[in-house]
Amino acid sequence: MSKEKTNIVTPYGSANLTGGQIGMILALPVVLGLGIYFGVYRPILQKMNVLKTKDDKETEKLVDDVKSQPFWTPNYYKQQGGHTISMMDATNYARTLDKAMHGWFNGNVFGYGTDEDAIYGVFNALGTKGNISMVVEAYMSMYNVDLYADLASELSDTDMLEVAQKISLYGS
Repeated sequence: MSKEKTNIVTPYGSANLTGGQIGMILALPVVLGLGIYFGVYRPILQKMNVLKTKDDKETEKLVDDVKSQPFWTPNYYKQQGGHTISMMDATNYARTLDKAMHGWFNGNVFGYGTDEDAIYGVFNALGTKGNISMVVEAYMSMYNVDLYADLASELSDTDMLEVAQKISLYGS
């Protein structure tokens, strides 16, 4: 049984090809294109936050859930309690957070960048949502800026998720 051949004429010559050979020739650019997209372009787009993965979307949802919590207001601890630190401690924590986000020397030679470890340290130490509320109040009175907004502008979604996970372990 002979396979039917088709004569293909190109500027470079002609060839008699079977249907399977033609299919392979046509499939090759598609396969290469998909390989380049998934192997090169897609990872670059994900790094640039242009293309979000399922994990990125889940992280954003968790961060948004934390943002909507009432302890990010200065009145939470006054209404709900749960604070175990003094106002002086809250002020010191607020200064530490500001320095970690805006200080001239944040652990690198040029003085740029955010000291995520200092921020994690504060949230490890606070221990309650009422204490967060006190620090929010101190931060607002000292810098006239919303603490959550500053954190969100300085930290990546992954870093905000780290903070959110620490907070999720707190009581009131």
